[in-house]
Amino acid sequence: IQEGLNVEKGINLLKELGSILGLTFENTKEENREVTPFIELLIELRKTMRSKKYFEEADLIRDKLKELSVQLEDTTDSTKWKYL
Repeated sequence: IQEGLNVEKGINLLKELGSILGLTFENTKEENREVTPFIELLIELRKTMRSKKYFEEADLIRDKLKELSVQLEDTTDSTKWKYL
């Protein structure tokens, strides 16, 4: 991962690309299987950020997912997530 990576730009790009595929990232309590791979990709990116001590960027990913009604729970082995 490059220095100075702009996570917010990445999230906006993900939304834009998702919209081309007909996916939406709206606040919803319904589970949407189409966005699950994208959520898991962001969680994996966040895990990498944390391991490299990019805590501000990792927190931004967590906060942006929360805005999309996705709650993360870090455990000792993994990160679990659920829709709020």
